[in-house]
Amino acid sequence: MRVEATTLGGVAGEWVWAEGVPADRVVLYCHGGGFRAGSPRGSRQFAGRLSRASRARVALLDYRLAPEHQFPAALDDVIAGYRGLLDAGHAAASIAFGGESIGGGTLALAALPAVRESGLPLPASAFALSPLTDLTLSSPAITDPAGRDPLARDGSQFTAAVRDYLPPDQDPAAPLVSPLYADWTGLPPVHIEVGSTERLIDDARRLAERARLAGVPATLEVTEDAVHAFAATAPDTPEARAAIERIARHLTACLETSGDTPQLSPQTAGAGVTAAFATPQESRMFARVITAQAGPQGLDGLIALAREQIPGAGQQPGFRGFYLLTNAETGKAMTISLWETREQMPAGIRDQGLPATGLTPPQLETYEVTVRA
Repeated sequence: MRVEATTLGGVAGEWVWAEGVPADRVVLYCHGGGFRAGSPRGSRQFAGRLSRASRARVALLDYRLAPEHQFPAALDDVIAGYRGLLDAGHAAASIAFGGESIGGGTLALAALPAVRESGLPLPASAFALSPLTDLTLSSPAITDPAGRDPLARDGSQFTAAVRDYLPPDQDPAAPLVSPLYADWTGLPPVHIEVGSTERLIDDARRLAERARLAGVPATLEVTEDAVHAFAATAPDTPEARAAIERIARHLTACLETSGDTPQLSPQTAGAGVTAAFATPQESRMFARVITAQAGPQGLDGLIALAREQIPGAGQQPGFRGFYLLTNAETGKAMTISLWETREQMPAGIRDQGLPATGLTPPQLETYEVTVRA
C-alpha cells in the first residue's frame, strides 16, 4: 500500500492506493468521528483494501472539525477537494464520493446536492458506511429503548455531535445539512452498507428509499449483527471483506476510465443517424437506439423521460453506457444504451416502446454493433 500527502483545493489530505493501481479512477473519501474527531490516518487500512478491490485510488480528505469549525466548513472542504480533483484533470465520471458514519452521510452524500448547487459536474457515484443522514435525529432506531447497538447504547452521542456541528440558528433539516431532505432527482447512483443492530439503520433505509423514489439507483446492504461502519472499523472480519467487495463492484459499475469506456461519435448519414463506438478491444454489443422529435415539452421532456425509462441501468449486468444526443435548433434527439448482449437488456428497454408524451413520433430500434479500437 502506498500513502502520499497531498493538498486538494487547498484542503490537506492523503492519497492511498494499492501497488499497481493507476490514477485514472478516484474515490474522494471522508472519515468518520462524530464531526469532532478522526483523520485520514484512521482510514488508511480501509482505503488500501478498497483500492486493491476496486482498482481505484483513494483521496482521504482532512476536513475541518467541530466545534471550532461548524457547518458548513467540513462540507465546503469536500466541495473544495472535489474541485481540486477536477482542476487536476480528473474527469467527474471517474470520481466517486465515499465516507463512513458522519463522513458518509452528512459529507459524502450531502456533497451530491451541494455539487449540483455549485454548478460543478456531478461525480459518477457515492457510497456510505453506516451514514447519519437525518440531523433532526427523528429516525426511530436512534432513540429506540430496545436498541442493541453496542457502540451507541442510548443514542445520546448523536445529540452531542449535532450540537457541536451546527450553529445555534441552523435548521437541521436543511438539505445540505441532512441529505435525507435533499432533492435527489438526477443525482448519481448510491450504495449504502449498514449493520442490522445499528442506531443508524433507519437513516440508511430512509435515504435509500428517498433516492429510489427520485429515480436514483440506490442499493442498501444490511449485514446481520455487524457493528457501526464495520467495513472500515473491523476490516479483518469476513463481513468487512464482503462489504468491500460489494462497494468495489458498485465502483466498477459506475466509474469510467480513459481506457475501458465506449466512446460515442455520432455521424449524420442522409435522413438517418449512425453511431460509431470505440473501446480498447473489439467486441460485439447491442445498442438500443431511440430517435425522436421533441414535442411541446421540448428536450427537457425527453431528458426526464430517459431518466424514467432506464432506472438503475448502471447497476444492470452487461450495461456499458448510456448516451443522449440533442439538437436544440431542430428539437431532434437520440438516446443510446449499450449492452453486451441483447438478452441483458431489461425488458422495459428491449421490448417496450416509449410513451409519446412530449415526443412525436418516437422510433425505437435495436442494433447489433461492432465495438473496436
